[in-house]
Amino acid sequence: MLKKRYAVYDFDGSLAELKGFEVKRRGELRLIQVFQTEVFPEFLKGESKEEVWKIVGAMANRWLDVIESRGSTMTNDEVIHFFSENKTMSKSVEAVGSYKCVQATTVRRLAEFLGVPSMLQAEGISAHMLIANKPVGASCTERAIPVKIFFAEEAVKKVWLRQWLQDSSLTDFDMRSIIDWDYYKERLCAVFQKLISIPAAYQKIANPCPRVKVPEWLRKRVAEQNDHFKQRSLNAWLRTKCQPEEASENHKRKMDDMEDLAGLPEPKNFGEGPKKWLEVQRLRWGGRQKRAIGNPPSLTPPQLGHLCQRRCFLGLGTSWPLSPVALRAARWMSRWVTRCWRRSQWITWTT
Repeated sequence: MLKKRYAVYDFDGSLAELKGFEVKRRGELRLIQVFQTEVFPEFLKGESKEEVWKIVGAMANRWLDVIESRGSTMTNDEVIHFFSENKTMSKSVEAVGSYKCVQATTVRRLAEFLGVPSMLQAEGISAHMLIANKPVGASCTERAIPVKIFFAEEAVKKVWLRQWLQDSSLTDFDMRSIIDWDYYKERLCAVFQKLISIPAAYQKIANPCPRVKVPEWLRKRVAEQNDHFKQRSLNAWLRTKCQPEEASENHKRKMDDMEDLAGLPEPKNFGEGPKKWLEVQRLRWGGRQKRAIGNPPSLTPPQLGHLCQRRCFLGLGTSWPLSPVALRAARWMSRWVTRCWRRSQWITWTT
């Protein structure tokens, strides 16, 4: 998400610009660059999304067949062209010191092979290399070998390959037997995930290339997306009471108390100004009294009655014990109701 990554097509189907892909970078694996060059025009083929992803997946499977067959359909020059890397060192090997990288390892081995120790002091040396499958369990930086070793004499090649691969019993010196094909397959599958598997999953398309394993986080996200028993949002079950046609006719804000939801058919309309607000409050108090004791609504505020230390009498024929916290809340409510009633009387007298 931090890199710019896009492709711009002309109307004739050609690529006008690429941003953020390996095909634009120097020193990248030629296999990945060639694949990206060929796969972008494939996205313009087909009549539907499913057909497009099917075509792209078929191309990915062809490249996987090349790796799994160890380049049996290619010549040695083609194998070197597609699977070798050419990286340049900005500093000399001596300046790098103990820092480990594939370029430094390749230059050290190339200096030993050619017998030119001055290469370790030179800057800007280009390292043309392949990744070998031995020593087993070693890191990638220890398995880089220069490509020039495969063009040396057979006796010289055997000596140096046995030394670099740390296998004195090595008898097969064919290039295809030494290259680490699993390493190149892993790198190519990482590109397949970015260009094919992950975009297809976000478009609700099955993996076009099932031979490429999707990441675990993507598998969980797709499972949650396609789960029929997942918990839905409450917005899918609730909707507003007024329809859009009614809302367009009446733009006034409507509110109601939770206590009024059971008996009142329609929410109160606040309207504008203090008079409207007082009328709403009187109607609310009248409706509550009517539901509580069956009397007609009164325009006077309710009398909370006598407040003792442990019991509260509302004047409605009912009582219940109160805790100290509830007692203070009841006293505060009594003062608030009285204040509202006095305010309504003052507004009525002034108007």
